[in-house]
Amino acid sequence: MKLKNSWLKNKKVLITGTSSGIGRDLCHILINSYGCKVIGVSRREERLQELKEQYPNNFDYIVADVSKLSEWQKIFNMLKDSPIDLLINNSGTIHGFMPIENISYEEIDRIMNTNFYSIVYGVKTFMNMIKSRNGGIVNVASASAILSIPGMSIYSASKCAVSGLTQSISREHKKTYIGCVYPGFVRTELFSKKNKNPELISDKDANLFKKFSMKSPKAAKKIARGIAKKKRRIVIGIDARLMSLLQRLMPSISTKMIGGILKKSNRETFKDVFEK
Repeated sequence: MKLKNSWLKNKKVLITGTSSGIGRDLCHILINSYGCKVIGVSRREERLQELKEQYPNNFDYIVADVSKLSEWQKIFNMLKDSPIDLLINNSGTIHGFMPIENISYEEIDRIMNTNFYSIVYGVKTFMNMIKSRNGGIVNVASASAILSIPGMSIYSASKCAVSGLTQSISREHKKTYIGCVYPGFVRTELFSKKNKNPELISDKDANLFKKFSMKSPKAAKKIARGIAKKKRRIVIGIDARLMSLLQRLMPSISTKMIGGILKKSNRETFKDVFEK
């Protein structure tokens, strides 16, 4: 979509999780291709400062932990006199492949607070502002919200919650653009660091995951195009599209099929997921 024809042109956009991955790449695309003014939110100020130095006139930032309601209240107070047009709830985290009994309660809280409650807080905090400006809200879920993945129970649950929330509010606010993104595997820092839990992808399986995962800049470009067209459902990646198709065609056995494929693959990443 050409810049002159896009509703995104020169809009003010708040993006969470802008220190790396899709959030960071979305900053580049929205600024360079759509002339947006972007406010990035992350806990890592040094990463945000890098973007500020690169785009001094089009980028500002707020250091905050979006998993806490008090931080959203702080963000709103900083922006109430300089309102935003679009909120992209992109922040997310993940846990390693394991059965639910091996996931600590602390880890469960971390996943749910970051992946789900942060989006609830963001939507509730900014909905009236977004409505008044005929703007939009985009929440980033996951392909695992389409088809839950064995070994990723809490992550899948958090993303299913995001999808359900987004579908509900999109029907409550038919005049406001509300979109949900369902990416498959995307190569980001989440897949290369431990995040206080076992390594997500084993070293032996890393090359395999790279073959069918999408690079973050490409994923961000597709997401931006979907937002520019005001798509309410944005499915990104071959794996995500296949999962969506499988769920539509065989909803009663699709999760069982995915579990069987992972179990029979004999990959080290999934070795502790299934009962022996």
